[in-house]
Amino acid sequence: MNYILELSFGAAIILVLLIRAKIKKYNYFKERGVPTLSIYAGLTNTWKLFTKKISFPDMVMDLYNAHPNAKYIGIFDQGSPVFIIRDPEVVKLVTVKNFTVFLDHKGFVKEEVDPLLGGGLFNMKGGKWKEMRAVISPTFTTSKMKCMFELMSKCGQDFVEFLEKEKQPLVLEMKDVFTRYANDVIATTAFGVTVNSIHDKENEFYMMGVEATSFTPLRSFKTILFQWYPKIMKFLKFKIVSDKVSNFFRDIVITTINTRKVQNIHRPDLLNILMHARMKDPDRELTHDEIICQAFLFFFAGFETVASVMSFVAYHLAIYPEVQEKLRKEVDGVCGRENGQLIYEELGEMKYMEMVLNETMRLIPPSVLTDRVAVEDFHLPANDEKSPPIHIEKGTAIWIPIAGFQKDPKYFAEPEKFDPERFDSDHKNNILPFTFIPFGVGPRSCPANRFAFMEIKLILINILKRFVIKPCEKTSIPMKFAKGTITVVAEKGIWLSFKPRKNIE
Repeated sequence: MNYILELSFGAAIILVLLIRAKIKKYNYFKERGVPTLSIYAGLTNTWKLFTKKISFPDMVMDLYNAHPNAKYIGIFDQGSPVFIIRDPEVVKLVTVKNFTVFLDHKGFVKEEVDPLLGGGLFNMKGGKWKEMRAVISPTFTTSKMKCMFELMSKCGQDFVEFLEKEKQPLVLEMKDVFTRYANDVIATTAFGVTVNSIHDKENEFYMMGVEATSFTPLRSFKTILFQWYPKIMKFLKFKIVSDKVSNFFRDIVITTINTRKVQNIHRPDLLNILMHARMKDPDRELTHDEIICQAFLFFFAGFETVASVMSFVAYHLAIYPEVQEKLRKEVDGVCGRENGQLIYEELGEMKYMEMVLNETMRLIPPSVLTDRVAVEDFHLPANDEKSPPIHIEKGTAIWIPIAGFQKDPKYFAEPEKFDPERFDSDHKNNILPFTFIPFGVGPRSCPANRFAFMEIKLILINILKRFVIKPCEKTSIPMKFAKGTITVVAEKGIWLSFKPRKNIE
């Protein structure tokens, strides 16, 4: 009996201490005069997400709209304070003017836990990130893009030629077909591997890509656990990317590198650039592991993210036939030259195409949230005239809710309306800086955005030249986002009908 009383008393003391600790943490924002949510809000939102009560975009919007008049608000993530920025001038202050203070992402996995993902550019920090960014950036210069243009064009042509041979009616799930196209583009432009995933539906490269990038609710939860408890996840030897996938990509890269060196092969792709890159020390080449990590990150980001953008663009073209027809006329006008063969420079002439892509990514950004971590102490500007500047400590996280800014009626009238004209030459200059940031912002924005745009434009051009995209019985209108995953996915897929133009015109 005494043992039970002692145990109960001990448990009561621990409970009191935990409550005091939580109250103290909650007072972190209260003492600074920062609007905040309940200390349990972060946990509640996470619980709702992984019990499929809410979608990730909706969760981010709820956080953004919690205190609509504040420049920033505070929440707790894993028990640590996080500042959610709601003011574009503060975004500029953090990501550009004081970039060296907010140099790092928190990252979603550490290199020592999951070497393949953790060793990629996104998860790198400090000087290591700067050095690798300088190596990666030349991949996306105009001269390199022009070289990859030909490789990419071949993938687009193979894609639509296969569709033309398919029986009618042709009803397709957009995410499925566009991940196949994205897979083929990345295989050829990054790894020097030629595959045709729309024809050979279960080729190994594609199947490994599906396994590497599929974020089921369980996998999404595991990703959160990697951030919360990296030491435990390391001890348990859990990984986001399986050994099977890691070994597959490792073997491809090493075999290709060795073959190219022996046979003196030069190809206009990412692997070739990484093979010949030099670090600060001109005598040091990238190691095989460094090349593998950067090539895989390029694949990981492009396979899922770019395919999603393509899917959402196709959906809006089907739902808004007048937009599709206007875009088709632009495509026909440009592609009618040079015997119908598109050249790289003509992509830049398609202004309406760019307007459609921008508006799609405004409504459904590739990433609804980005972050920064302070590498030294800093003072955020006062939230209002009555408050002092806020001191934040080294290691404090900043969240930038991209979706919040891009759907805020203060910055975009009728934000739920699909209106490409927002981005025409007469209106785009009126868009407040740092409110439209689909690829991130500042020096740590996505270095491959031009590559992604070229990839998306080329497949749309090939499709619009041959098909009319229409809704079908399986099309969900309006679209709803899947709950229980940290990626932005349509709840029931995006099913659309492709009608050959020759059968309509």
